[in-house]
Amino acid sequence: MRILLGLAVLAPMTAYAGEGAQPEELFLGEHAWLQDAAELQLSLRPTWAKEQWDMGAAVEYGITSRVQVSLEGTWFDGPNMDAFREFELGARFAALRSEGWALAVGANATARMADSETELGVEPQVSLSYARGSVGANLAASGALASDVDPAVAVALFARFGPVIPLVEAGYMEGELMGRGGLAVQLGATELAAAVGYSAELGASVHATLTWEIEFGNDKDDKDDEDR
Repeated sequence: MRILLGLAVLAPMTAYAGEGAQPEELFLGEHAWLQDAAELQLSLRPTWAKEQWDMGAAVEYGITSRVQVSLEGTWFDGPNMDAFREFELGARFAALRSEGWALAVGANATARMADSETELGVEPQVSLSYARGSVGANLAASGALASDVDPAVAVALFARFGPVIPLVEAGYMEGELMGRGGLAVQLGATELAAAVGYSAELGASVHATLTWEIEFGNDKDDKDDEDR
């Protein structure tokens, strides 16, 4: 009986022993662990804050283990707001991809709609990630180049306990400080994450992320492509 109980406790941990500490998505920043070659990730990102909600959706695809393309859109509903807010088409390159470290650079072409006007821009990005064993960290920086420059930086800390990943984030975005704290739960190719946040403008907020991953190939090229 003791052996059976021990196996029951160990099984969930063993099932995720080969997974990295990082969640599939972060709430504030972009981590540098890109999709594997021929891997597709679909994401939904609902948020509720200050009597308004927005729904983000994203598609990310790994062309190779170092090159990823993405398509993202965000819709929202609330007082004095349009139905569509933002559209992004992006590409990222993994300049470094090793067992513990990852460095990615890239850019998004953006289209933002407000007051029936469309503003086009470019958003360069860089992110540095670390994950060793069951702990990890991430630093992401970007700058939206539209009518003016809007810099953003975010730091995240996370850890893995079997399928559960607690995470804490802090960042400076859209001219203000903000924070997030929550949990991600990984169930095979699906991950569900939820967090509460706070910023001076929006006050308290609630966030969620649901991701699905679909692999169309094998990871042989990924193993060969890891930094030596």
